Amino acid sequence: MSTDVDGLPLATIGAVAKGSIPDGYSVSKEAKVALQRAAGVFVLYLTSAANDVCRASKRSTVSASDMLRAFEEIDMPEFVGPAKAALEGAYGPFCRQSGA
Repeated sequence: MSTDVDGLPLATIGAVAKGSIPDGYSVSKEAKVALQRAAGVFVLYLTSAANDVCRASKRSTVSASDMLRAFEEIDMPEFVGPAKAALEGAYGPFCRQSGA
């Protein structure tokens, strides 16, 4: 099992960070690297929580609904709505058989 937290594209991290600050400000390379590592750690943490949800259901494949439930398990329920909207934007109406 790999835990490489540097795999997220630095350009994407930079674009997201730049979009969240006022015009005229910039984000240093060091800050982008710190955000890259933090985002990677968060992905690992959320995936681990989703895997726990999946295992509790006696399944071996983590699903989107497991990820949504994991947000609640890690006390971040405010991310369920935006994540669900992103899934629906990418894949259409969220699959009803997924349980979410």
